[in-house]
Amino acid sequence: MVFWGDYILDEKKTGNIKMFRLAESTNVILLHESLRDMLIEKGFGSDIAFYDLKDAAI
Repeated sequence: MVFWGDYILDEKKTGNIKMFRLAESTNVILLHESLRDMLIEKGFGSDIAFYDLKDAAI
């Protein structure tokens, strides 16, 4: 489980879904770490800002 503010992502319930957009913050996309790593590996690291959940102010 991942806790973030008042939200909890339960991997048992989300299955293999690795990307989420919250209705409350449509300018934010939550990514699984493996998806973030793949995007960086494919060269998207300079086009997208990645933040650790504990450091993000959303």
